[in-house]
Amino acid sequence: MEVINKIIQKVELPVEFVHRYIRHCMDGARSEQKNLKGRSVRMVAFFINNLLDHGHLVTDGIMNEVNKIIHII
Repeated sequence: MEVINKIIQKVELPVEFVHRYIRHCMDGARSEQKNLKGRSVRMVAFFINNLLDHGHLVTDGIMNEVNKIIHII
């Protein structure tokens, strides 16, 4: 996630790629064991927050997925 974050800061990636990557990260967080799930969810949330803060994420297409991951916690 850190590598993709740094790439996004330097190069504009297609929106669909960013959304697909976030979905992939969320799916990974969902499948984690109970004791690691909270950490994974926090990392994904931090990543999304960073993208939003820097204007690299369009929220329209990803908000349903974000709502799903909130219910995991």
